[in-house]
This record gives sequence, structure tokens and C-alpha cells, in this order.
Amino acid sequence: MHISKGAALTKLVAALAIGVLGAVVGGLIARAIADRPLIGYRSESLLRLSQVEPHLMRDDTLRPAHEALMREQELIIRSRRVFDTAVDDPIWKANGLSPGRSPEEFFGRSLTVTADPRGALLRISFVHSNAGTAAAATSAITNAYKDWYRRYEEILNQERTGMLEIRATSVSQQLKRSEAVLAAAIAEQGGETMLEGKLREAERLQAALDDALVAADAANASTAAKSAATTPATLPGDRLVRLRQLADQARRDATAAERTKLSLTQMRNEADSLRAELARLDARMAELRTDGAFGSRFSLSVISSAEIPLSRSIDREVLLLTLVGVAAGALGGVLLSLCGMVAMRILHGEVEKERVKGVEPSTSGLESPHSAN
Repeated sequence: MHISKGAALTKLVAALAIGVLGAVVGGLIARAIADRPLIGYRSESLLRLSQVEPHLMRDDTLRPAHEALMREQELIIRSRRVFDTAVDDPIWKANGLSPGRSPEEFFGRSLTVTADPRGALLRISFVHSNAGTAAAATSAITNAYKDWYRRYEEILNQERTGMLEIRATSVSQQLKRSEAVLAAAIAEQGGETMLEGKLREAERLQAALDDALVAADAANASTAAKSAATTPATLPGDRLVRLRQLADQARRDATAAERTKLSLTQMRNEADSLRAELARLDARMAELRTDGAFGSRFSLSVISSAEIPLSRSIDREVLLLTLVGVAAGALGGVLLSLCGMVAMRILHGEVEKERVKGVEPSTSGLESPHSAN
């Protein structure tokens, strides 16, 4: 079947027209999906989030999961709580502006939050057809997020201070009990001076009795040697036995006094350790309260605030999405037109076949009389 040049040109124009129509439809659909202007005023603010992790009794250290924390901040900034707080920001009334929609609809479509997972920077940007609205929205979101983060750190600081206070109370009670036991033990011994006197007296008596026993043993050995030839050695007298008993008692008294002194030293060391820990806890709580009062522990800082943009800019994400929509729509339109042409060709061919089949029987019927003649 032969197709004329005019028919081919017509089909080509039709295919191009359908492709253009598809591109327009695809671009419109992409713009509707993006739900923000392609060319508008962009206002940005830049924040820095500290990479340290707070601790109870020591200085803050680098966070081991900082990357996950930065991702969490993106979700927090886009949360309903931050949006609701941003809508109530005084900046709207101060500039005679209003979001005019629900928070999700207004902020969700034009707000962009970018976090550096390996760094410490958070970028908040908002695009709008009005420059003042773009700056106000960016400032409102930034202020709302700062307010949320400050409250979070205040709660965290209160929790840490509360834990330290609980520990300080426990240590204080232990210290009071330890000091009471120590004082009772010292009083039972008549005071530390009396205890030292008893210890020195027990050591002196033990030394004197040991010397006396050595002398008595030496004298007894000499007497036994002199009488070995005639009579057996005599047993020690009552005085020597008593002397040995006194020496044993003196050793026991000295040992008991030494144990008592060692026990008192251990109790005193325990009390000193508790007293030192209590001093560290008090110093740490004072440090946390001071940092909280002056805000020096607030780990979120604003590097650059939102300003009213002076010129419009192209939203690259919307542009890319629009181009993808246009390309997809154009390709779909061309494919649709080609499929239509193929279908028409097939349909036209079937019609021709049916027409030819219908003509052949009629032709054969007309030729049979001639054949008979």
C-alpha cells in the first residue's frame, strides 16, 4: 500500500503535535507534584549544631552517632510541632503577612532542609513568589526550631542536674552515717588520744614482758645446766607462768588496738572519699546551673539569619522535575501517536483485505456466462 508524501507529512505533524501536547501535560503534572514556584524568591538561614555529647561528671565529648543526629534534625524541623510554633511567630504580624493556609500546606511545599551528615551545618530555605513572605517563613521556622532545641537542652540539663542531686543526696546520707559510725567508734575507745595511748602502752608492755621472758628463760637454762649432773631440771615457777600469761595478754591487747586503729583509718578514708565525691557533685551541679543560666552550653547557633531576597532564583529541584515531566510527557505522546498510526495501518489493511475478498466473488460470477459462450 502506497502512502503519499502529503499523508506522511500530515501524520508527522500530528505526531509532533501529540508529543508537544504530552510535554505540556507532563510539565503541568510535574509542577503540580512539586507544588512550589519554579522561579521565586529564596530566603535561607544557616545554623550550626555542636558535635559534642553531654555527660554527667565529665566534659562533653564528640558524639559517636552524629550523622544519625543530623538526619533527625531534618525530621524535627519538618515536624508539626515546629510548623505550629512557626505559624504563631510574631514576625508575621510585624510585617503584615500571614501564612494563609494550614502549616503543613504552607511550609511543607516550599520548605527545604539540608543537613550535612558529616559536618555540623543545617540549612533552612524557603521559596515564595513574595520576597517578604519567603524571609518571614524562613525566620519563623528557624526561630521555632531554635525554641524547640533550647527547650530540649533545658530538659536534658534538668535531667542531668536531677540525677546529680539524687546522687548527692545519697552520698550525703552515706557520709553522715559513716561519720556517725566513726565518731561512735572513737568515743568507745575514749577518743583518739586514749586509743593511741593504749596502743603505745600495749606495745611497751609487750616489749617489757618479752624481755623478761628472755631473761627468765636464760636464768632457767643456767640453773638447769648446773644441776644436770645430780638432779633433773626443775619446772618453771608460778612467777614465770604468770609472766608468760601477761605477755600473751599484752600481745592480744596490742593486736586488738592495732586492728581498732586500722578499722578507724578505713572508716576515716571512706568518709574522706564520700566527702570528696560530694564536693565534686556540688561543683558539677554549680557548673551546669551556671552554663544553663548564661546559655553557654546551648549547642545550636545561628551562623546567618534569613534576609529578604533581592532577586528571583530558579528552583533547581522544581526545574529538574519539570524537565523530567516534559520529557516523559513528550515521549509518551510520541509513543501514543505511533501506536495510533500502527493501529490505523493495521485496521486499514484489514479493511482492504475484506474489500478485496468481497470483490473477487462478484467478479467470478460475472465471468462465468462468457466462459459458457
